Amino acid sequence: MTGNIEIDGGNKLIPHAPSDLLRFVYDIPEYHANHKPTFTAKKYPLWEEFNNSPVTHCLAETILTDDPYPIRGFICQGGNPLRSFPNTNKFKRAMEKLEFLLVTDIFMTDFAEYADIVLPATISIECEWANSYEQAHLPLVGISTKVVDPPGECWSDSKFWIELAKKMGYTEAIPYQDDDEMLEDICKSIGVTREKLREESPQGYWYAPKTNKEYETKGFDTPSGKVEIYSARLEKMGIPPLPIPYEEPSISPINHPEIFKEYPLFCIGAARVEEYEHTWARNIHSLRRRVPDPLVDIHPKDAEKYKIENGEWCSIESPNGKITMKANITEDMKEGVIAVPHGWGGESNVNVLTSDENLGPYIGAALMRGFPCRLIKNK
Repeated sequence: MTGNIEIDGGNKLIPHAPSDLLRFVYDIPEYHANHKPTFTAKKYPLWEEFNNSPVTHCLAETILTDDPYPIRGFICQGGNPLRSFPNTNKFKRAMEKLEFLLVTDIFMTDFAEYADIVLPATISIECEWANSYEQAHLPLVGISTKVVDPPGECWSDSKFWIELAKKMGYTEAIPYQDDDEMLEDICKSIGVTREKLREESPQGYWYAPKTNKEYETKGFDTPSGKVEIYSARLEKMGIPPLPIPYEEPSISPINHPEIFKEYPLFCIGAARVEEYEHTWARNIHSLRRRVPDPLVDIHPKDAEKYKIENGEWCSIESPNGKITMKANITEDMKEGVIAVPHGWGGESNVNVLTSDENLGPYIGAALMRGFPCRLIKNK
């Protein structure tokens, strides 16, 4: 609306550059022609249309209820949904119901311990792979050089899928013999040779020219060709076509005062800690020395109210469960609000507190920030 689009310093619209196997497969027309709706497509059509994937927050419920169809197996690569998905205890029950669970990772995580098969994966310096700067709105793609051979039987994520496609007869969907052939095809899709991409790395190869205001001649990739404030596509899905005014969260003191009488504090349940990213890096000793324990940020008045001392272990409880963390009493927090970092495991896993119910409309987002809780002083 202000014109700060497709200009230097504004939001640049750039052509997509696939940089890994799965994103590349999503770009193949045959994939879309054969793509079947997932188990959340009917309930969340907006997410399905733009992401070609189900709403993962619905996974546990679907497995436990077989609705809309049974899910018997699950393959997880380089992730830990035990710590990152809402309602951890319910997710555990769902994993225990599965007939088959496979995890590929570089560490034996607490989630991998639930798996029937655990396969060792490579790290970035053990294979050559393309990486794009699309999220930075730059039409740049580079190549990460292989430094050492992977140890033992470690495979890259793409090799796993290529070999599985061969065994299952899905070579039309993933038509490669190995990682090298896939990488060559990715390079070809953006009009560059692999050798040229190596020469341009690490600064990256510009796979599209720098342009400003191309929309003046080409329009936008929307049904009308314009920036759509009123979306006819959303209207067809039964979704409000215009931005809607503020709506109260599914659980708040206004619409559920009875819950907040028992759980009077707001919990910000996805706080970030600079030393760690998501569930990673807590096994790196230099970082763990800086932040050895999970810390819950508490305003001094709340700490005084609940008789909690700084550095003392305390419990945080929600209608969904209870965890323990060390108290970090700080004026930086607003009174009545606590901040709990995510990514920790065991008895400090914040997603024990979160819920996979009352998911947001249209895209199925879980309420992982601003849910009711209370503090309990440990005896």
